[in-house]
Amino acid sequence: MRLLSIFTFLLFISASAQKNIQYVADHKDEIKTIKYSPDGSFIVSGGWDRLVQIHKSDSTSALVQTVDDHRGAVNTIAFSRDNRTMITGGQDAKINIYIFDSTYFDVATSDTSLVLNEFEINRLIYGPGMRTIFSAGDDGQFITYDLVRQKAIPLKGQRPISAAAVSIDRRSYYIAYEGDAIIYRFDVRGKEINRLEGHSNDITDILVTVDRKSVISSSKDKSVRIWETKTGKEKHSWTDHTWAVTDIDIDPFATFLVSGSLDGTIILYDLKKMEMIDSTHFKNTKINAVALSPDYSQMSAATNKVGDEGFGYYVIQTDIKPRKIVLPEPMDLAPLREKYQQKEQAKIDAQEAAKRKRQEAKKASEESKQTKSSPASSKKTIKHGKQVEITINDNE
Repeated sequence: MRLLSIFTFLLFISASAQKNIQYVADHKDEIKTIKYSPDGSFIVSGGWDRLVQIHKSDSTSALVQTVDDHRGAVNTIAFSRDNRTMITGGQDAKINIYIFDSTYFDVATSDTSLVLNEFEINRLIYGPGMRTIFSAGDDGQFITYDLVRQKAIPLKGQRPISAAAVSIDRRSYYIAYEGDAIIYRFDVRGKEINRLEGHSNDITDILVTVDRKSVISSSKDKSVRIWETKTGKEKHSWTDHTWAVTDIDIDPFATFLVSGSLDGTIILYDLKKMEMIDSTHFKNTKINAVALSPDYSQMSAATNKVGDEGFGYYVIQTDIKPRKIVLPEPMDLAPLREKYQQKEQAKIDAQEAAKRKRQEAKKASEESKQTKSSPASSKKTIKHGKQVEITINDNE
């Protein structure tokens, strides 16, 4: 048995050397979420220690900033596609919004905070149009927040939300609830369109491909499944994990998929060929969250190492040729907000002007009625026979 353990350890060392695996451990408690910045320069993680940590994604894995703005576990992190904004959410039901800029001394600079959900936030999504964010929480609410109009629209449910996704055209919302193996698809008005049924246990994550043709989900039932968006029918499934699949991630073009499980394995799939291309197992480890770099060159696995006081994540180099990252034009919300506010003020001014006009018309109408009801003349004429005519003027 001892020889087998030594052999397994040597195999892990050999695999690590071949795959160029790094381990980064700066958190004080388990990591719950991990993301790459859209430009691929940073790995951002959040955990039970209420911290958000930003590391370089290069070979140094240098810690560049620690953010301590939450009053509980950090459950979810999301970025705008232009790499300029980061949002975080967690147990305190608060959404923190940061200006994300690597040229600043602090990469993440606090901008504002929002409280939309009543209870713990489980998932944040930064809308593809970069002017909307979505928040899913334990209160069962899936909330759309317009960053320009600064208004929230809730879609209310009865149970805590375990996973959620939004199609790139924002016309469909996919939501899964705790204790339920079904994915529900809603339109923007909250009307149910169809259901994705096939899992046998809670859904842990949902993703929608950029072409809107497929939905990808992971579950505690140990599987990863791909669904046809239009019909809701299952197209493909993988059952390579031996324990609950905790998280999945795809690149911006939905070319590759990475999955992580409580079995300590992180798997990389080719979504075009529908096949597994890499699998890495970490002994005595449970994987809580995974991320795939936008250029395909790395995948990260946030782990809970059994019997070890260290809390961190592994960075595994893939054998895939890196793609060039091209970010969209930066989205500046300030002029959009100003334009919207001017438009709203113009509406208010128009409404007030119309109200004044109605009041003036009403007043004029009342005065007209009074005039019609009064005598036409104040003069009275009394005639006596044919010879005498006496005129009496009431105003004299």
